[in-house]
Amino acid sequence: MKRTIFYLLLLLPLLTLVSCDDDVNTPVEQKVETLTITPDQATMTIGQSLQLQVTQQPNLNKSVTFRSLNAELATVSDKGVVTAVAKGETTILAEVDGVSATCKITIQEPAPKEDFAIEILRVTATNVYIKVTPKDPEMLYSVNAGTRERYDRILNNLQNQPNANREWWKAVSGDEIGSAGYREAMARESFKGTREFDLGEISGSDYPYPADHTIVARIYGMDQDGYELTKVIELEQKTKPRTMLNFTFNVENLTPSDSWVSALVRPSDMTKSYFYAIQSKHYVDYYRNPKPGNEVLDGVPAKEMMCYKLVQSVHQMDPMPDAFKVGELQINEETNTGLRSNTDYVLVLFGWDKDLGLTTDPAYFDFKTKPAEG
Repeated sequence: MKRTIFYLLLLLPLLTLVSCDDDVNTPVEQKVETLTITPDQATMTIGQSLQLQVTQQPNLNKSVTFRSLNAELATVSDKGVVTAVAKGETTILAEVDGVSATCKITIQEPAPKEDFAIEILRVTATNVYIKVTPKDPEMLYSVNAGTRERYDRILNNLQNQPNANREWWKAVSGDEIGSAGYREAMARESFKGTREFDLGEISGSDYPYPADHTIVARIYGMDQDGYELTKVIELEQKTKPRTMLNFTFNVENLTPSDSWVSALVRPSDMTKSYFYAIQSKHYVDYYRNPKPGNEVLDGVPAKEMMCYKLVQSVHQMDPMPDAFKVGELQINEETNTGLRSNTDYVLVLFGWDKDLGLTTDPAYFDFKTKPAEG
């Protein structure tokens, strides 16, 4: 019995060593930490296919699971090939090791092949660029564009887009349909052959467009008096999402007089472009302190809508005011004379980029002009 106990005591350290060796040699599974999908958003037409590319960090070459959040609109294979099925918006999800990445898919109906071929050339946060090729190179055609809300308001009061255009050409010419003045007005806004379009240029009052917002282009062939020869093609495209840039504004020596104000604007990043405006406090408060029901205007938060309205007003002026700045800005009598005396105003500043659009939230600097002398 003693000998047996002795042998058991000798074996215990060996068993412990074997157990420790097993722990040391057990491999630890590496996991993917981040996943990136390219592209992260895409516009497709029904029937079109798109290959998604997924990058793993660290690159472990693990199998990725793909899933469509709405397979009635778009399907995705186990290799990441997306197929557009029906008009609408959905999201494709790629997953591995509990991490995921998404691609937002917008699906639109293809243009009727017998009338026009339409290609989307470029999309920014503020604009959409397209190329239009009519089947008949000699046919006149019309292209109109604007936000979905703007067009809905127009068409709610008129029968259709061609009728809206005819009423417009009658109004600007002051003549009836078929007159020389009417046809001259129509000729300025009609096209032939393959053309590239900046939809912001032809949109009218609502350019630049809000970020992540549906823009509608309506295209149709017409005769010499503007009556439609083809069905109206409605092309929808969302602008890119808003990009926030990390910079702020400091305003020094804000000194009002009775009809103007002086101030020195110092942005924290002297390389970023921004917009400035001086507006009445009543106007600014409508957007920065909206009443219940006005917190969102045409699908855009009220304070953002104010920024778009201010930029839109500048684009409508000829010549365009120098309201887009980079670096320090000295505001003085030459830049803002004509303010009313004894009135509340606000200096509004926000980051603005031609393609990125609104890049910061608006900053407000309130002041009141002095009473008029005498």
